[in-house]
Amino acid sequence: MGILIFLGIIILCIGIYYKINQLNIHDNKTIISVQPNLNIKDYYVNNDNFIITYKNKNKDVIYIYNVKTGKLKNIIELLK
Repeated sequence: MGILIFLGIIILCIGIYYKINQLNIHDNKTIISVQPNLNIKDYYVNNDNFIITYKNKNKDVIYIYNVKTGKLKNIIELLK
């Protein structure tokens, strides 16, 4: 009976060790580059999208990024 308890504790420790190591492997950082030639007007998160609105002299540009992947989904240009 003591051998089973000891074996169970060892297996539990190994499982916790692998679980902690898997948490450190996945990086939750998403890097989105800002457009240097445009001024940021507004930004917000809507559902699974990160929306950045840029302002220029004669147009507003809206960039829509996916929050999970950080990839650009859509670009919308609004002329004044």
